[in-house]
Amino acid sequence: MNNINSNNISEEQLSNSPPPYFTFIENIYTKCDSDYGLNESFDIFKSELNGNNYLIVANKNNNNIDIINIESNKLIKSIKNNPSKFIYIKYFQKIETKKNYLITINIKNTINIYEFSEENNFEKINLLLTIITKKEFNNTFNFINSTLIFNIKINSKLFDILLVSSRARYMEEYPTLIYNIKNGQELKEISHTKKNMTRFMIPWYNKNDDNYYLIELCEELLIVINILYNNIYAKLDEEKFKSFNTGFVHELNDIDFLFVADSCGQIQVFNLFSKEICFKIDVRKNKSNIRLYGLILWNYNYLIVNDDNNKSIIVIDLKNKYIIGSTYNEHNDSVRCIKRIRHKKYGECLITGGDDHFIKLFKSNNDISIPIFQK
Repeated sequence: MNNINSNNISEEQLSNSPPPYFTFIENIYTKCDSDYGLNESFDIFKSELNGNNYLIVANKNNNNIDIINIESNKLIKSIKNNPSKFIYIKYFQKIETKKNYLITINIKNTINIYEFSEENNFEKINLLLTIITKKEFNNTFNFINSTLIFNIKINSKLFDILLVSSRARYMEEYPTLIYNIKNGQELKEISHTKKNMTRFMIPWYNKNDDNYYLIELCEELLIVINILYNNIYAKLDEEKFKSFNTGFVHELNDIDFLFVADSCGQIQVFNLFSKEICFKIDVRKNKSNIRLYGLILWNYNYLIVNDDNNKSIIVIDLKNKYIIGSTYNEHNDSVRCIKRIRHKKYGECLITGGDDHFIKLFKSNNDISIPIFQK
């Protein structure tokens, strides 16, 4: 699929990354506005021009969107005069054109899409589009927790579309919507999503049937829906009081697997072709409101996930399917947003953002072995 991409991990990294035993290095930002978001309170990207890693984050003191050079820890650019706080900040790059996009969503449900160039210290940051989304009741919250810029093929032509989902409350019903990224026109709503309290979205192209799907991670529901034809492909899980916060799709041996973390302390892995669960990994035996965020495939042998209740970054052995170690995440409050970079100085690293407003850098040590714990 020729798709718009965000923070993909290369095959080379999956094959050659060292074991994920993490050491805290430094605080790289202390004013992160993370009070309202779930998974995307900040984002990172690597420059095509100079190989530097950049942090894009909202400043809680003035609502600026700051762009920080992670290697030098210097402020490069700010997008100013924003009227309210933010829920969501996400970087996308269109693969074939190398165009850079930034999506922001504020607490008033206004979506802005920017196009920017890295030349001349990000001098050109152009606001392409503003979308003011619907809100049924003024006295309730309708936070948009996830959007995707998606490149889809219809009748041999490629179209750039924006998918927008909501985490509605009370009696509100907000379907996932598709917008034309060129003019902001609402194109259609995706059926079977009106009552979904969506927390995270994953796009999926099914090469077996040549169709485009949307995987919605919701409160009490994990569902896969055909984007164009509006039929439900699979309800992979549906259970009261269980929520899904984070996940990804990974192909192995020509099979697409969905990895998700839930609020019952489990990581589940599904075969998307057979629609069957492959295995579960218990992160915590206590099933009551376990908050797992930032699920990442570190390499072919290890998964990592943040255990928010215990303020720790958990390392999971995929071959043996159990926890082998953990690192204290150094935050004083909830951590929901985790990213991975290859740092020029420190190599493979994690960046974590917490409700304490700190963004922290951890490096993976090549010369330290993970302590192995018994099952």
